[in-house]
Amino acid sequence: AGNSPVNTTWIASLMAGPAGNPAHFRLGSGSTLPGGLTLDPQTGLISGTLQPSVTGTFNIIIERFNGAETVSQSFTLEVTGGTTATYSTWIANYPSVSSSAQLADPDGDGFSNLVEYYLGLVPNIRDAGSVVMAKSGTTLSLTYPRSLTSTGVTAQIEWSATLAAGSWSTDGLTSEVLSQTPASQMIKTSLTVGPGDPKMFLRIRVSAP
Repeated sequence: AGNSPVNTTWIASLMAGPAGNPAHFRLGSGSTLPGGLTLDPQTGLISGTLQPSVTGTFNIIIERFNGAETVSQSFTLEVTGGTTATYSTWIANYPSVSSSAQLADPDGDGFSNLVEYYLGLVPNIRDAGSVVMAKSGTTLSLTYPRSLTSTGVTAQIEWSATLAAGSWSTDGLTSEVLSQTPASQMIKTSLTVGPGDPKMFLRIRVSAP
């Protein structure tokens, strides 16, 4: 049998009230997401890229609510820090290289071991293609990876018009992070050159204090 008029009226009234509202999601009281993650209030999906320094145990409560009722789900998220390395521990992972010296280039790709360590490359594989130099209009750019787990090194992008010693400069360079994971970044450094400027060169200078 169909609904009685009274019951139909009651159901329509119920659906027009808070019970008929679409559900949304939020964090419960006292809950904190690890840095870099967010909660989508429409779907309840947690997403994002963890910040490299984030570690620890996070007690999380997600609430689903629509104004009429609230239900929740609790869980624990364990975040362990990314593994960091020193140059010595990194190069020890490649016992087959002909030389473990920082300035050596055993794979002959034009990058010293120290540069490969900073970039997060492999010292016994020719991977020079991981660094890309390009020119678009009046912009000269260098796109390269950077390991966030390599410690004890610093790097500087420099330009020169002559390659002569003492001619390298950082003036006018701008950098942006194109993408990032907990272990690495992809960076683009650019230099604006005028139509009358001489040929320009870019380099990555890596040093270990």
